[in-house]
Amino acid sequence: MDLKNTFDGWTTDDLIFLWRKGDPVQVTQNLHLPRFTLEKFFTDYCNSKTNTGAYSCLKVDLLFKREFSYYLLTIYIPCCMLVIVSWVSFWLDQNAVPARVSLGVTTLLTMATQTSGINQSLPPVSYTKAIDVWTGVCLTFVFGALLEFALVNYASRSDIHREQLKKQRRQWEFEHQAALEADHLEADGAATFAMSGLQKVLHCDCPSLIAAAVIFIA
Repeated sequence: MDLKNTFDGWTTDDLIFLWRKGDPVQVTQNLHLPRFTLEKFFTDYCNSKTNTGAYSCLKVDLLFKREFSYYLLTIYIPCCMLVIVSWVSFWLDQNAVPARVSLGVTTLLTMATQTSGINQSLPPVSYTKAIDVWTGVCLTFVFGALLEFALVNYASRSDIHREQLKKQRRQWEFEHQAALEADHLEADGAATFAMSGLQKVLHCDCPSLIAAAVIFIA
């Protein structure tokens, strides 16, 4: 951050600014900012020349350092907690659909609200900040946890449906095999009955009965 001090109404012929040697800038000893700490400063001149003359100018560059504890308590720890809470759904039963969906959607919406609040508290810039990368990664993890539940639920229902189809196919094969065996037993019984009747007729001396038995078998 730089500060400039100049008077456009007075040229260097009338007014010249000079930094005092030794201690050009006095800083209050108990100065405290809620989010920043003043690390150091640099003094310089910013004299300018225009068509109307030369003008004296003083410039001081202030170097601030962000307070990490403030962002740690308000941004980093809450984001980590939200990501960990979204991972709790991994230990829930896959059949507990309402609980897992509610947990995933709630954490996703909370993370989106947290990201929006962080962006509103910081000045808007045209480039990507480190905090944008952090919140984006956290939001991706939360969304991934919700997506994982959807995939697991779909895979589980697909496996159950596949097992039901296998059971139905095995049941159909068993019933079909039982029907074939029953038909085979009926055919064997009919053939046995016909052969026994023929044997009885053969023991008889009546030609008419023999002819009737042959016609019945045919």
